[in-house]
Amino acid sequence: ESFASWCILRVDLRKPFVFRGLGLSMLPNAAVARTFADHLVLLGGIPADRVHADPTPGSATIDDWIAATDHGDLCELVDGTLVDRPMGFYESLLASCLIAHLYAASNNGRLGVTSGEQGFIRLGESQVRAPDVAFFLRANLPDGRLPSERVPAICPDLAVEILSSSNTMAEMAQKRKEYFQGGCRLVWMVDPNARSVAVYRSPLQFEIIGSDSYLLADDILPA
Repeated sequence: ESFASWCILRVDLRKPFVFRGLGLSMLPNAAVARTFADHLVLLGGIPADRVHADPTPGSATIDDWIAATDHGDLCELVDGTLVDRPMGFYESLLASCLIAHLYAASNNGRLGVTSGEQGFIRLGESQVRAPDVAFFLRANLPDGRLPSERVPAICPDLAVEILSSSNTMAEMAQKRKEYFQGGCRLVWMVDPNARSVAVYRSPLQFEIIGSDSYLLADDILPA
């Protein structure tokens, strides 16, 4: 059940919500999200139809995420909320091309491994993210080995996000912040419509590479 349809049928976005799992209603506090509309703002202003209604936004746990993905949902766990990941055919095609290039650049996988849009990782205590493409240097993996956990607590050396129409700048800024806080060294934000890539070496430091230039990860991989 989508969050948007649930809201239309059952919820007035302007009214305070109830933490059903705790049996408590929220007391007023301007620093705390009190309505579903507030939660959409905290999630970066993303469309409501990307947000799961069950569990109540803000109350989801890793077990809820596992249950959702077991049912085939491609979603992330963001601040206690299950959020669908938008990725169409064209974005998936670009991701596949990048994975192939990174495999070749890493000496056919000898220097590191690359995951795709279902390569979920755990960042911090409660976030579950899946970059569209992620590259992990083998030297930085725990004991140099691939983790066996379903959602390993590791951060890529390079994270790639391929922008879709429902992504927002605020959402992408939050993802970059989490990646760098986790130890990521390089983030590529690919804009297919503009045919450009914003290359970030910190949450705020970036340069934009156009289609007439080479995209390098020379601080991680050989040119």
